[in-house]
Amino acid sequence: MAYTWGTHRDGRPGRNGKTGRNGKTDEERTAEVERLTEQLHTKVLELSSSEAWVRMLWVAGRFHRYSWRNQLLLWGQAEDRGLTITRVAGYRRWAELGQQVMKGSTAFGILAPVKRRLTTEEAQELAAEGRRAFDCNGRPVMVVRGFRIERVFDESQTEPIHGHEPLPQPTSWIEQAGVGPAGLSTP
Repeated sequence: MAYTWGTHRDGRPGRNGKTGRNGKTDEERTAEVERLTEQLHTKVLELSSSEAWVRMLWVAGRFHRYSWRNQLLLWGQAEDRGLTITRVAGYRRWAELGQQVMKGSTAFGILAPVKRRLTTEEAQELAAEGRRAFDCNGRPVMVVRGFRIERVFDESQTEPIHGHEPLPQPTSWIEQAGVGPAGLSTP
């Protein structure tokens, strides 16, 4: 059975068609994901200029733990706002780090996978097709059933919470001069 927004895994309807933690309907969530995906496509087309490509590579280097898709989303939203992003995290993560997101800050949207574990029956069907269905512990594998929008904020949108240590600053590149071993680089 295919999963649809607003239903439980066993097919029961959700609460009044609104199942998300933000109380949005299926159509609202779907439209929001589609809007973010369209923005992603637009930003890919903008990468044809070399300046945009260099700025995107800078973002990719800073956010290597994010997927290529989310790196593009972060870069595109920052470009639209005229910002240079440094470090991003969700609201709760910033609070854990002793930082408060400033009132009125607009979050960046990224796509986060929604995962669930297959039922035993679903795993057995996959195994019958010769596909990987069980993990090393014999449990059905986790699968991505869709994506949701996760909201993150840049460090520039935060301020230290009173009584907490300031965040350590990332180490910047240290330019060194000297002669390296022969053949290390060619002029």
